[in-house]
Amino acid sequence: MIVEPAPPRRRAGGKPASDPSRAMTRLRLTPLLLVAAACGAPRAVEPAPEPVRPPHEAELARTLSRVLWLEDRRDDGGGELESFAASDDPEVRLAAVRALGRFPYPEHGARVSDALVRALRDERVEVRALAAFGLGLRLDLETCDALLGSLEDAAPEVRARAVEAASRFGPGRMHEELLHRLSDPSVLVRAEVALAPHRWDAQAPHRELVDSLLVNVAMRAPAALRAARFGVDEADLATIEPEDPEVIWRALFSLARRKAERGRPAFHLWIAAPQSVEARLFAAQGLASLAARDAQSLADLRAALADEDPRVAVEAARGLGKFPEAASLDPLARAAQRGSAQVRVVVAEALGYFKEHRANADAILQRLAGDESAGVRAEAVVARARLFGEEVAADLELRSLDPDARLRRAVARATEFLAPPTALAMLDRLASDAAPIVANEAVEAYGHFLAEGGRARTQRLLKSREGVDAGVKLAAVAALSNEPRAEDLEALLAAYSGAQGDLAGELETEVLGVAARVKDDRAHELLLLGARSPRRYTRTVARALFLERYPGEVLPAAGDPTPRRGEVPPARPDLANPLVEVRTERGTMVFELLADEAPVHVHNFVTLARRGVYDGLDFHRVVPDFVVQGGDPRGDGNGGRSWRGEPLRAELTPRKYVAGSLGMPRNADLDSGGGQFFVTHRRTPHLDGRYTLFGQLVQGAEVLQRVELGDRILSVTVRGAAE
Repeated sequence: MIVEPAPPRRRAGGKPASDPSRAMTRLRLTPLLLVAAACGAPRAVEPAPEPVRPPHEAELARTLSRVLWLEDRRDDGGGELESFAASDDPEVRLAAVRALGRFPYPEHGARVSDALVRALRDERVEVRALAAFGLGLRLDLETCDALLGSLEDAAPEVRARAVEAASRFGPGRMHEELLHRLSDPSVLVRAEVALAPHRWDAQAPHRELVDSLLVNVAMRAPAALRAARFGVDEADLATIEPEDPEVIWRALFSLARRKAERGRPAFHLWIAAPQSVEARLFAAQGLASLAARDAQSLADLRAALADEDPRVAVEAARGLGKFPEAASLDPLARAAQRGSAQVRVVVAEALGYFKEHRANADAILQRLAGDESAGVRAEAVVARARLFGEEVAADLELRSLDPDARLRRAVARATEFLAPPTALAMLDRLASDAAPIVANEAVEAYGHFLAEGGRARTQRLLKSREGVDAGVKLAAVAALSNEPRAEDLEALLAAYSGAQGDLAGELETEVLGVAARVKDDRAHELLLLGARSPRRYTRTVARALFLERYPGEVLPAAGDPTPRRGEVPPARPDLANPLVEVRTERGTMVFELLADEAPVHVHNFVTLARRGVYDGLDFHRVVPDFVVQGGDPRGDGNGGRSWRGEPLRAELTPRKYVAGSLGMPRNADLDSGGGQFFVTHRRTPHLDGRYTLFGQLVQGAEVLQRVELGDRILSVTVRGAAE
């Protein structure tokens, strides 16, 4: 089965975030636990601090810089930031409220929450909207009533942000209130309500009601479309008022994310609709998400392979790979000749699942194995191994010597389908490959052969004190996560104790996540060690895992974390919203950077560009109809330092990811941004409010669609301020 792509992250392990074998996906950290809880009783809000008077221009610049400094340090200055949130100057209030919303709860408690609740009554719409958004990031249960009150705000923008915020809380009163807002007069608000259920547990008791309401929204199509798709008289449908397309595609997105069988009629209705490419795209994604197949769904997906937008064709190909039938082979063969390499990559991937028709599927794969695109050739290699296993071992052996690292990495992936002796012999050679992206893939592939010798190999790598790259050790931990045992704990402890350099924090937390799954006293000791770590996130992870694993025990007090000392850029940069030109082998893309919303990330990108850090680097990750990702000097997704050497704090905003949005990859730690970047192929609502968005494509949309895995970034140049 073709799995859903993982969100952008600094590590390029290739496993989806939904994959249960990934150790970090198992963590139940305190903020995440809050999502599953119902709202608590409201807390009495403290009175506002004495307001700060509007400063002169020079003082305003200093005040805004002070706000930015406090935000970056996650320090409210003993109430100073809350005072700024009550300033008479609207620009100061806006900056302070934005900053306070980024302070995590419960590490920063009632004082921050109270300031945001007070800001819900601000005279300016922008401040009220940001306050609601920030409360949704923090998930302080005692602020539920205040958020529900904002659902009645006169401004649609505030109501929309309150809906988005409330949707992040757990089931119960909040969810019920939101569903009533599907009748809000504002399209902006209804659109947010339609998106809300994609964040909810699709197996919750009220799931059928939620899915039915979403279907009702999605079926409110123009009468002509419904008549054409369902063969009824258009006059009989004229009494139903159509819903706005912006609401409909979001309802389809939520139904697809929820894998809702009830959504099937809505997916059929919209998959060929000319009114909205987003509706077609998420309708195709929805049909591909369903557990059962039917003739109409397969026919719709086959037709969608010819959609003029290659992103729709990509989703259709993924769906046909999930339901391999002989009748799909001819449409896939035609799609394999499309000009979009992204489509051809996913066609190759899909063909690997046609085991009952492997001879006919292989006829197409043989052509794709000679494709002009290395990414297509690489996917064809993996697909043929999935179909034929040991029969293609000789071909894989030859391709493991290919000068192109993309092909060698594909061989490492393909070994999963070989007999253990053959696979391990190839992996042993590829594990020492000069390209980190190949070596990491090979080491992680040991996880398929733990019982046949893969476990011993990964243990040796983790115990090694020198000569083993930290990225390789991360891959070794991922390999053990497939089936961790007590015998792995000595190696895991060695890896934890020897963690150094830029990847030390991620290595520590991955080790802890795997160790916590083993019932052994040494796992207990390792979690206690992590609970005293000077690294904030390591300590947070360890303490959460310890309390989950040993709920009756009391943890010792944590030590103070290592303070942040890095430089903070000016709040008002020389270039407001600079334009940055990214020249690639496929053409040039121009981005406008959002200095007001994410000043530290913008300063970081501009500074690294001026230093020439990006020149000559590859796009090390390309997921069709999702993202392209680059900026890593290592080339494996594990590298890329910020301009100041310290990870960047997240700068989350209400801005939505659309096609061409420029975002910051991270690992499981929200505050782990660095030098990498990703660009989205389409709207990706599941990234909104979770990944820092700091720029938007303004020229070169066609180039973005042409970028392939391994394509080179020729240069990144700052051109000046946007008009």
